Amino acid sequence: GGMSDSSPVPSDDEEPVTLPVDVPANRDRAFQLFVTRKEGRELHDKLTELTRKIKDTAPGLQELRRSMKTVQAELEVAQARIVALRAEAKQSDEAKSGSEAAEDVIIDEEEYLLMRSIKDYKKDFRKFREDYDAAKARKDDLASERSQVQGMLLDDFQ
Repeated sequence: GGMSDSSPVPSDDEEPVTLPVDVPANRDRAFQLFVTRKEGRELHDKLTELTRKIKDTAPGLQELRRSMKTVQAELEVAQARIVALRAEAKQSDEAKSGSEAAEDVIIDEEEYLLMRSIKDYKKDFRKFREDYDAAKARKDDLASERSQVQGMLLDDFQ
């Protein structure tokens, strides 16, 4: 099964939020003093704020990944049920002679409802995927901005 019109659910590959500040150990103290001065402090505060914002995106992204996985599982169950119903119907067609059994009407109705459910699951999945992609793009923008601020902070410190 699976869905041909959507990419797979993203994995939990969220990178830990760290500040890779390239300051040799002997310059640690100088850096601490630098970030207490006005220009250093402003950049450092901005860096801290961006780091917090990036961290704040994690729960939303996790929730959207969970939603996509849930919908994908429901979709696969419905698709498997349709396959099973069609196999049963084929067997029953081969077994009976000419006369239609009332049971076939129920199977057709169930299959129809499953197909409608599948359509809804695919729509839900696409919506979750769009929301996820938008949230991920916002997170990536923040990470990019954080890298720029980090660079400015280091350049000013040098």
